[in-house]
Amino acid sequence: MEGIVEWQKPSEALPSSYKSKTLVESKEQLEALNALAQSISLRWNADRRDDNPPEIMRCIYFDLEQLSNGTKRFLNMKLYKEFLIYSQTQAKVEDFKRVFSIWEDFSSKMLSILQTMLTGVLRREIDAVLRIKLARTATKLLEKPKILGDNCSFSPPWKETLELLEEFHVRSFDGALFVGKEVREQHLRVLVTLLLCFRYYLNSTCEEAIFSHPLFTSVPHVVPNDANVHLLEKLDWENPVKAIEQLASASLILPCHSSSILSWIPDAVSLWMKINNSHDWDRLWLRLFGRIAKQQPHSIDWSPYLHIIYDRILSCFQISTREGARRSQSIIKTPLNVSCLVRGDSVSSAAEFIVYSLTPMNPSSLDLFLQLVQIIEPFYHPNHLEHNQHFVSSFLSSCTRNLLNRLSSERKATRENVIERIQGSRTITAVAPREHRLTELWFENIVSKLYNLAEHSLYSKSSKSTQEAANSIGNLCAVLPQVIVPKVVLSSQDDFVSLTMPHRTKATLKALGVICPILSDSQLFPQGVEYILQLLPYLLPCVDINDSTKTKLAIDIVIALSYRFKDIFDDQPQVLEDFVLQWIERVIHFLENIETPAKLGHAKISPLGFDTFGNFCEVFFQNCPESLMFGLCEKISKIISASASSEALKHYGIMIFWIAKSYPRCLDSLFIKPLLLQIQDSSHLLRKEDSSNEELYGLLRLMANAVRGFADSQFSGNILQVALAAMKETDRKLYKAGSRLLRSLLEGLCSTTLGNCVDSSCTQHWNIPNSKHWDRAVNCVEQILKHLDSFLFSKDPEELLRDEMCKERIFSTARTLHALQRGGRWLLAGAFDGSVSKDSQVNVSVLKGPLHAGMFGEMNGDLTTELWKKVFQRILRLIEICCKYFPDNAIACYRILSPVEMGNEAFRFDSRLRKVMNQAKNYKQSMQALVVAKYGPNEVGKNMPLIYQRWRMECLHRKRQGYCAKGGYMEPQLTNCLLNYLKEFCFSEFSKVRSRARNALICALRLTPFYQRWTHLESLFESIQTCIATCEEEKVIACLELLQHPFLIRFFTKYYYWIKKLVLIILQSSEISERHDVVVSLSSLFGKFLSQVHPLILSSKTKSEMDDAQPRYGNDMEELQSILNMLYSVVFSSESLIWNGNWKVQAFVFSLVYVLYRPECVIPDEYLFQLMKYLCSEVMIVRAVVQRTIHLILQLSNIQQNEKWKRIMNHMLSDDSFELSLLRTLCQDLSIHDPNEQAADSSPHRNMLSATTLSLASSFFSESLDASTCWIVDGGEPWPLGYFGRPVHDLVSLRHIRLLSRLLSLVDTQTLFQVHHVAFSLLDSEQLRDQIVTPKIKHLIFGELTVALIVNLEDSSGTIQCAVDWMKHLLSCFVDADSLSTIETLFRLLYQQQPKKYASYQLFWEYLLSAVSHCDGWNHSSLNIARLLRTLFALVADQFPSHRHLIEQNRDSFLSLIEKLTDSKYLSHDFEQVREEVARLLCCLMLDDNSGGALNSFTTSTKVVHRLSSILQKWRQQGDVDDRSKKQLSNTRHTLSLLVYKCAHLRGPLHPLFDSHLVQIWLSLLLDAKEDSDVDVAAQTTNALSCCARCLVPSPNMESILMELCKENLHSSSFKVRGGTVSFFQMWIFFHFFCLSNNVFALQELLLEYLFDDSVEVREAASRSLISLAGLNPTEVLETWSHRMIHILETNDRKSGTSREDDSRIRLRHGAVLGASALILSQPFAILPWMPSLLVQVAYCIHDVPPISTCVRTMFSEFWRSHYDEWSKQKQMFEPGQLEAFNELLIAPSYYA
Repeated sequence: MEGIVEWQKPSEALPSSYKSKTLVESKEQLEALNALAQSISLRWNADRRDDNPPEIMRCIYFDLEQLSNGTKRFLNMKLYKEFLIYSQTQAKVEDFKRVFSIWEDFSSKMLSILQTMLTGVLRREIDAVLRIKLARTATKLLEKPKILGDNCSFSPPWKETLELLEEFHVRSFDGALFVGKEVREQHLRVLVTLLLCFRYYLNSTCEEAIFSHPLFTSVPHVVPNDANVHLLEKLDWENPVKAIEQLASASLILPCHSSSILSWIPDAVSLWMKINNSHDWDRLWLRLFGRIAKQQPHSIDWSPYLHIIYDRILSCFQISTREGARRSQSIIKTPLNVSCLVRGDSVSSAAEFIVYSLTPMNPSSLDLFLQLVQIIEPFYHPNHLEHNQHFVSSFLSSCTRNLLNRLSSERKATRENVIERIQGSRTITAVAPREHRLTELWFENIVSKLYNLAEHSLYSKSSKSTQEAANSIGNLCAVLPQVIVPKVVLSSQDDFVSLTMPHRTKATLKALGVICPILSDSQLFPQGVEYILQLLPYLLPCVDINDSTKTKLAIDIVIALSYRFKDIFDDQPQVLEDFVLQWIERVIHFLENIETPAKLGHAKISPLGFDTFGNFCEVFFQNCPESLMFGLCEKISKIISASASSEALKHYGIMIFWIAKSYPRCLDSLFIKPLLLQIQDSSHLLRKEDSSNEELYGLLRLMANAVRGFADSQFSGNILQVALAAMKETDRKLYKAGSRLLRSLLEGLCSTTLGNCVDSSCTQHWNIPNSKHWDRAVNCVEQILKHLDSFLFSKDPEELLRDEMCKERIFSTARTLHALQRGGRWLLAGAFDGSVSKDSQVNVSVLKGPLHAGMFGEMNGDLTTELWKKVFQRILRLIEICCKYFPDNAIACYRILSPVEMGNEAFRFDSRLRKVMNQAKNYKQSMQALVVAKYGPNEVGKNMPLIYQRWRMECLHRKRQGYCAKGGYMEPQLTNCLLNYLKEFCFSEFSKVRSRARNALICALRLTPFYQRWTHLESLFESIQTCIATCEEEKVIACLELLQHPFLIRFFTKYYYWIKKLVLIILQSSEISERHDVVVSLSSLFGKFLSQVHPLILSSKTKSEMDDAQPRYGNDMEELQSILNMLYSVVFSSESLIWNGNWKVQAFVFSLVYVLYRPECVIPDEYLFQLMKYLCSEVMIVRAVVQRTIHLILQLSNIQQNEKWKRIMNHMLSDDSFELSLLRTLCQDLSIHDPNEQAADSSPHRNMLSATTLSLASSFFSESLDASTCWIVDGGEPWPLGYFGRPVHDLVSLRHIRLLSRLLSLVDTQTLFQVHHVAFSLLDSEQLRDQIVTPKIKHLIFGELTVALIVNLEDSSGTIQCAVDWMKHLLSCFVDADSLSTIETLFRLLYQQQPKKYASYQLFWEYLLSAVSHCDGWNHSSLNIARLLRTLFALVADQFPSHRHLIEQNRDSFLSLIEKLTDSKYLSHDFEQVREEVARLLCCLMLDDNSGGALNSFTTSTKVVHRLSSILQKWRQQGDVDDRSKKQLSNTRHTLSLLVYKCAHLRGPLHPLFDSHLVQIWLSLLLDAKEDSDVDVAAQTTNALSCCARCLVPSPNMESILMELCKENLHSSSFKVRGGTVSFFQMWIFFHFFCLSNNVFALQELLLEYLFDDSVEVREAASRSLISLAGLNPTEVLETWSHRMIHILETNDRKSGTSREDDSRIRLRHGAVLGASALILSQPFAILPWMPSLLVQVAYCIHDVPPISTCVRTMFSEFWRSHYDEWSKQKQMFEPGQLEAFNELLIAPSYYA
């Protein structure tokens, strides 16, 4: 038994006998890693000195991989901890000085290793998979800053890493090699994480470089190197998507702890406001500001910006305004190649900013926070079913978590008397100066508000919201436990006794579960025992056989409360004793009743998980006082002994195991001896006469669990004899139980485990096997092997076959060998074989060097090796017997594979260890802030509960054991024989046999040395090819299942040698894949291969130049070329039959060419001709792949290859038949598409695949070949970015246009004319007629081809007019209304592809203007006008903001166009499409005002608004007498609403239309449009007003304008206008509440007047608006309004004002009732002090005449729905008289009438 461990950190403690060994091991590991890093650096430097370009060779690749693996192992094993502990304690003991002298220059060595890995990350020659490994290890090292030292001078390569990230992911659409989806996603994650780590290592030099670095140079008015330009001023905010991309890149590296960042906060806030319609934009800024507020607490005065930021924060919740409009609509869709950089969640970032911006020096910060809480409070109630409930719940948990972190850091700083502000860094948490720290009064105020929200949300119907609320309560309890704990305990007692709402019990249990760590910590909350005693009686009924979830929650609570058992026992021992006994009785009763046999064909699933029950037993029994344990164990022994055949047998076994570990002294007397007496008698080892086999099986299993936890039993000899006797039995249950008993006996003897520690003050200790234990284990193994020889292996085969129980003997032997492997894994491991490193010159310490983990092989390697050989010789003999005599017996083949466990497989992390490790991590994360505040830094591990310390120690030790057991091959001959057998079983016809053999084979290959692995894989591929050649489909499936294992796929994709073999297997399998399951397996293999494939290093060395250790690498360039040649021969060879038939093979081949192609490869000319012909394939999937392949080859081709392509293209396109076939297949691509799939917001692989009927073939293509950010998704950028997005309903294929443009760029002008002539002549030809090729599709393909032709025309005088003529032909092809979006897309693409060809666009512009000017707005074809206007829009849409060349050169015609469009003929046109096009074009043309400064009478916006105003006034005056004028008035109103709607969506508040001078003119006209009789016009006006409310930014001028408008419309003659005014102002106030001045209260008072309008509709609209507005106001305002409504009701009482003749009194009374209803419903889940009197007063109106009585009934129906759950508490807010009157009125018969 080990003594007290001397380590200072129990969480990293190991047995002290390992201490000196681990230090030596650490030294060797560190020196080996440092030497390897220096060797790599020297070789890189040598490469740079050569004349040839630097090239990373395979040897350096291998060294880098070993460096990464070795460093990761060094960090995982925490070998550096000893050095850190010593450096912190400054120990003066001479022994410690001598031991730690080996760590000299520790930090410098680790820094050298880090720099070498970072150099490897940044080398472009490194392939992506190796870069991922290096970046992960470097990140793990950077996350431990103490390793590098506090004075580390490390300068991170942030600039190079950021450039690599943008090059590889953001800008990879312009022609990049294919990278598999999984590799690409991992590559993105590791680089982003690495950049985030860099931020904390930036010195002043790096910060200056960041803020002066020209990250963003796309803005023309910014000089990139101008030192006076701030970083964020370089953002191209006029291009929203571009700005998001730039800000996302910058946010990854910006050092928010730097003082340099403070200077641009005002500019940053201003810049944030410039984009109003992007959720990603808001998310990035909130994330950035949250980090600044946290890392530089109160370095900035946030007061001037808080109102603006809170206004944006409210938009993150997407809260409804109760008028159908959401708070925020994310209009701008961020492309995938940009959105991958956007990090963080907006709600959690908002919570972070709010908490860290609070300061007592600025009380308004708290006021704004409380206002925000008041607004969102109704959304926390359980009856609230809004879609955004998860937003508010996550906000609450984020707020409380950040509040706890801030509290801990400030309390720690106060305790250490830190007065000044501490700047944040990688080692120091930032803290505010003393005057800015939150006071206890502030904390109490904030906690009380947040607790109310958490309490409401706790009972939500969403389990996620409930858990978030429980976590929030836990955080608040950590902040103020003396306030929160009593509240939670008191409310839980009410919920436990509630019978009508059982869901509240579960919610309460979740809340108690998160506060239990506080209750169980005697130092954090000393008075916890008092509340635990209150809870214990209520927990007993929670063990419910009808509700396993509630039982599990209750058990988790008892686990946490067990840590206070000692304190409870000292205080009230009898209470604890009664609870413990009753609790165990209830748990056992639960197990006996809940466990029932599984249904036939279904696996048994326990309602109480074994891991959870094991954790409970471990904690419960180890914390029970010793004086209680004997009686408890005696009681358990009696119950369990009588229940040996129970279905709860495994649970009982777990209970006995932990009793053995916790209280071993009672084990022999209470468990082992009684069990032996039941199992044995005086004459027989097994008492079979009195016991059934089922009962014996149960007793043996219970015995096994008792022995596993306690090996030093005085009955160990009897136990071994019982195990041998059971294994000799032929009954399956008995020999299985016997083998389990043997396994447990060996495990108890050999395992190194943590001992029990009852006293919480003592240190953990270890139970380490001594020599006696090892000798007994060796003797046990020898006896078992002798038993197996006599039982099976020594028998004659013929005699064995004649035995009726032969199979049972084989099965029993397999179980016994499995028990030897599992139970004796400590005995058979630890003898490291140095041959594992002979294939490399790298130090053994870097690879799988010896680890000291308590294995027998560390002490006696020879004996361990001998035992391992004996065991595996018998395993091989057993497999040989089965293969020879029972080859067709699936059960036998399956069971003999059970003992095959390789190396560290026996020490892998099981599910329980993963769960308990996660629990320990979660506890550390949740309690870290509180523990640090109370105990100081680096004390979290010390002060966590002992069980978490135990779990962390066990997991660390298991890691060491896993590494130690990797050297598990002591005899290569046995290993090779075993692998050969496993390969045979992998091709079995039985699926379960294949699965088990495959897992064993992969595990063996993982641990096999590299040179042996290569040989085994060669043999494996030979076997696979043989199986496929037989064409037996079951064997083919087996081969494909084996090859798609992740380990093999990752290994194969590292070498072109293996890729070639894998490609050959895929092609061979595709030729014979006819069955559905074969096709599925093949598609799965191909998809996994595509997800992992990536460009590899092309080594040019020959085999003779390679090292002897790596003879098979060969010439990678030759291997790759041979793969491509093989693929070419399959589809291009004239002898191949594939050409005539198998489309699946064609799809596979061309996909492989696409993913493997490199520009260094050579494609013969004849193959290029054949490849072009495949563009006309009849199979869609083949065409799609070929199009991508050709586009990629062209994009990566060099000058010499371009010349070859020019010859080919000129030859191919000179053939009219080829062009006809190409056009026909392109038509077919678009013919099967749903038009909605071409929408701008559809998925990235919408083109040509999503609608295909070839589901299996397209599945792997879409998901694997189409990596989400791969450039070839559309052959270029997703869509040219500008103000206007892509039209929604166009059918244009971007891939078609870009492919055709690239192909036609290689031909001369004459060929271009010929292609256009042929295409135009074939447009109406019969040759293109097809059942699915409609005229619309033909015109669309012609349009795409025309765009590609015009783009490639030379800009000469002879071609300009031709280009214009082609544009006219293109325009004339589309004559229907559905083609307007297609026209826009084609012409916008045309302009964006070649924006510098001004001459042709100039002529076409003049042509369009002439056509529009000659059109009569009334009589000319309306569709033609709409078509011309849409084309004009397409030409100018993308000229903003900075490319106004066409407009500037045609300023006069531009102004004349505006005059034309603002004529009444167009603004009041009868055709709706024309009006929409006019609005769209005017919206675009008005953007020209952005560059002209202040608005004046000559600007476009002013002209448009004044013309609209004059026309509307004109038609309004004539509308009463002339129906035609009335129609024109309606049309003009529709145009105005369309214009406002489009301008709001385009630029939001920055659009010139929303200038206050113009708003004063058109807003009243827009509100007047609400009275229009046309339903469509009224609906469009409502949408426009909703958008307008978002875009009118509050300012003194704007507020005064709107106030006057509200007063004016109060007396409007139209009730629709008055109702629309109320709704508009309600939305405007809601959207901009935090930015409004005090005038908002006057405006709301004015809106209250609408409650008493003459129209019932207006009064009801005002009531609906008041519901939303009331929630924004403080309680004092609501109370004032309440008194006002009561006064009106009292002065206009029912008796004097209910006659129908007195309409004025009814109006006033109805308005007051509506107002009162709105005030009541604005607080849907609470009873405020002013509400009871108002409710009673409204209840008095229930007998009034309609509509008053109707309103009252409706209000009380809604009131009762929302208050029913908590009415028992809320009714206490009423006085007795009020409650009596209230109930009397509501329960009256008239209420239900």
